[in-house]
Amino acid sequence: MIELEKIKRISSVFAFTAVLFYLVIFSISPLMGEDYGLSRRFVQEGLIERITWAMHRSHDQITHWNARLGEQIAIFSLSLPDIYFIITASTCFIVLFSAIAIISSENFRQDFIFKISITLSLVFMLWPGMEVFFWRTANAGYLQPMMLTFLALLPWMQDGLISKITERPSLLLLYCCLCVLVGLSFENVPVAVIAVMLGVFFLHERKNLLSLLPIGATLAGWLILLNTPSTTYRTNHYRTSMKIPELSVDYLLSRAIDVCQVFFESSWAIFTAALTALVYLAIARKINKRIFILIISSILVVGSMCASPYTEARGFFYAWCVMYSVIAAAIYHILKSSSKARIAILPLYVISICYAAYALAIYQNHAARLNARTNYIIDHIGREPCTSGVKIRILNDEHGYKYINNRDEWFFYNMINTDKYFGCKIINI
Repeated sequence: MIELEKIKRISSVFAFTAVLFYLVIFSISPLMGEDYGLSRRFVQEGLIERITWAMHRSHDQITHWNARLGEQIAIFSLSLPDIYFIITASTCFIVLFSAIAIISSENFRQDFIFKISITLSLVFMLWPGMEVFFWRTANAGYLQPMMLTFLALLPWMQDGLISKITERPSLLLLYCCLCVLVGLSFENVPVAVIAVMLGVFFLHERKNLLSLLPIGATLAGWLILLNTPSTTYRTNHYRTSMKIPELSVDYLLSRAIDVCQVFFESSWAIFTAALTALVYLAIARKINKRIFILIISSILVVGSMCASPYTEARGFFYAWCVMYSVIAAAIYHILKSSSKARIAILPLYVISICYAAYALAIYQNHAARLNARTNYIIDHIGREPCTSGVKIRILNDEHGYKYINNRDEWFFYNMINTDKYFGCKIINI
C-alpha cells in the first residue's frame, strides 16, 4: 500500500516531468501554417523594431480580419525572440492546468500542489488535441486566452471568494480588466462565462451587487469584439466563400450533426472519462451547484458551434477544460480515500509520460522536415531563384489530430507565388 504523502511526492515528480516534456517540445516545435501569416522573418532587428512592427501588424489584423485577443497575442509573441514565447507558453500551460485542477474543488487551498500534480501528470494521455499546446498560433489564440478565462471563473467557483474581491476596489478594478480581456477572447466562450457568473450570482451573491461589475465587464469586452468591423467582415467572408445558406432548421440540423461527429471523433476518450468521473462524484455526493453550472456552460459552448460555418476540434477547448477538471476532481477524491487506487494510478502516470515521449519524437521529426525546407528557402534569398521561384512541396504528417494538426496545406497555398514572410517567391514543385 502507498501512503498518501508518498503518492503526493510521486505525483509531483511526474508532474515536473510532464512540464519538462512540454517545455522541450514547445522549444523545438517549428513554425506552422498561419504562424507565417501573422509574422515576418526577423534577422538582426532589435526589440523596439520587432514591437513596432507587431503593433502595426496587430492594428491591421484588428481592422481588417480578426480582433480576437489571442490573434494579437500571437502576432506579438511570434515577433519577439523565441525565448519570450517559450517562457510565456510554458507559464500559461502551468497556470491553466493549475486553474483546471482546482476549479471543481470544494476548497482550492486544500492539497493545492497535489491537485495540480494529478492534472499535469495525466494531461498527455487524456488531452484530445496537442495543437493548442505546440502550434504557436493556436497556443496564443486558444491556450493563453483560455487561461485568462479560467482565472476569471475561479472566484465564482469558490465560496465567498468573489465577495472578498469586491471588498477591495483596486482588486475589483484589476479583476474587471481581466474580465474585459476574457470577453475579447472568443465569440462564443464569453456567453458561457457570463452564464456561470450569473448562475452563481443568483444562487449565492444576490446581496452583493458589486459582483455584477465583472459580469458587465465580460459582456462589454464581448460586445466590443462582436461589433468590431473585422468581425462582421470575416463573418460575411465565410458566408460568401463557403456559400452558407440562410439559417434554417435543416441547416442547423446538418451543423449539429457535423459538430457532434467532430466532437466524438476528437474527444471520445476525455468525454468517456469525464462521464465516468461525473457518475463517481454524483455517487460520492461531491457535485455542488457551481460544478453543475460549469458543466452546463460547456454544453452551451459546444452547442453554439452549430451557428459557426465550420467545425474545428480546438473549438471544444473550453469543454475539454471543464471535462478535465471533473476528471481531476474525481481522481483526487479516489486517491485520498483508497490506498489501492494509489497503486493503480502509477501505470497511468507512466503511460501519460510515454504519450509525451511519443509526442516529442513526432515533433522532432516534423521540425526536422519543416526546418530543412525553411533553410532551403533562406539559402536562396538574394539569388536568382528568389525571383523565378523557389520550388517546394507540401509536407504531410499522418500521426493524427491528438498529436499534431498539420497546417502545411495552409502554408503551401498561401505562400506559393508570393514573397510573403521570406521576401522570396515560392512556387509549387
